[in-house]
Amino acid sequence: MPTVGRSRADLAEPFASHGRFGNLAIESLDVFDGDDSIWAQFERDGDTGGFGARWAAFVRASVFPTLALGLNGGRNDPRAGAFLDKLETATAARLALKPEPTVIPLAIVVLAKEPFSRLIEERR
Repeated sequence: MPTVGRSRADLAEPFASHGRFGNLAIESLDVFDGDDSIWAQFERDGDTGGFGARWAAFVRASVFPTLALGLNGGRNDPRAGAFLDKLETATAARLALKPEPTVIPLAIVVLAKEPFSRLIEERR
């Protein structure tokens, strides 16, 4: 999930010293902004409540479970369901007040796995 955008340099950094990390090498790396389909839907229908609800449902599924781990019992805490419900409701209401497009940084990284025997030979 694109909760934190990484630059091309950030993604390539673990491979910088030898052109690979372990036996993996980058074949291609593309960083780009993804489409905000929730904003596009809002532009079509102007429904601020729907905009907030769609984004809140997305972050409930993608990010909020990690926040629930902070409860004493983690995801199994008896309060987890109510916590997630309240968080989703509040997020939807807040986002509906001032809809804005979201920058969605994405990357496609294609890695090649080099045979272990080649790595042994290169280290000799």
